[in-house]
Amino acid sequence: MDLHRGAQVREASTGGGSKPGQEEKPTERRHRRERADRARQRPRQPRETKRLHQPNTRFNDDEFASIKSAAARCNLSVAGFLARAALAAARDLDRTSVEIAGEREVITALFDSRRKLGWAGSNLNQAVKALNSGVEAPQLEAAITTVHRAAESVREASARLIEQHAT
Repeated sequence: MDLHRGAQVREASTGGGSKPGQEEKPTERRHRRERADRARQRPRQPRETKRLHQPNTRFNDDEFASIKSAAARCNLSVAGFLARAALAAARDLDRTSVEIAGEREVITALFDSRRKLGWAGSNLNQAVKALNSGVEAPQLEAAITTVHRAAESVREASARLIEQHAT
C-alpha cells in the first residue's frame, strides 16, 4: 500500500523503463566524435565564399506578391531570388541606375549619355582622320566600342523616360 494515497503499489510499465519482468538492455551511447551519416548534406562552403551578411528589406503587399511570384517562376526561394537579383543589379550599375532612377535622374542620365556620346564621336572622328592620312590607328576599336556603349546608354535612358511618361 502506498501510504500517501492509500492505493496499492503495483509495478507499472509506463514509467519509462523496461517492462516488469524483463531485464534492461544496456544503451549504446555514441561518443562525441562518432556521428551518424547525414543524408544528402551539402558540402560546406569555404569561409571566403560563405555568405555571412543578412540584410533586411520591407515590402508592401503588392510588392511582396510580385517578388514571390517572380521567385516561384524562377524556381527560387524569395531570399534566393532577392540575393540573385541584388547581385545582378550590383554587377551592372549602368542598367540598374536607369531602372531605379526617377524622372529627374533619367533626364540627367540622358544628358550625361549624350555628352559621352559626343566625346566618343569626337574620338572616333580623330581615329578615322588618322586612318585616312595613312597613319595606323590602334585606338579605333576602342573608340568604336565606346561609341556603341554610349549609344546604348542613350537608348536605355530615352526608353526609360518614354516609359515613365506613358505611365
